Amino acid sequence: MDADALPFRHFTACVRGLLEDPASLLVKAAGGDGLTLADNLLCAAVDAMNVANWQRSKNGVKGINPPKSVRPQQSVRKPQSTLTPDEKRALLAAAGPPNAEPFHG
Repeated sequence: MDADALPFRHFTACVRGLLEDPASLLVKAAGGDGLTLADNLLCAAVDAMNVANWQRSKNGVKGINPPKSVRPQQSVRKPQSTLTPDEKRALLAAAGPPNAEPFHG
């Protein structure tokens, strides 16, 4: 299928579908970590229990050797654009389909 022939509403639905999948390349490019909400909550719960146990230990009392997080580390991303949000909106509006209604996600 030709991308130019794809109706804007269908394109929007495709993008929304990709954004709902935490493992999609689009989500990862936007800064996602590839984990679902359940994965993030489980990691947070395990981390909280590890910290609580550490605080009651000899190391915790001394404030040394804190536990490491079980959550995968996120890479530090450098900003890829120096455009302001208004400049980005204007650029996207100029590149969008003619006479398209604005998207209010």
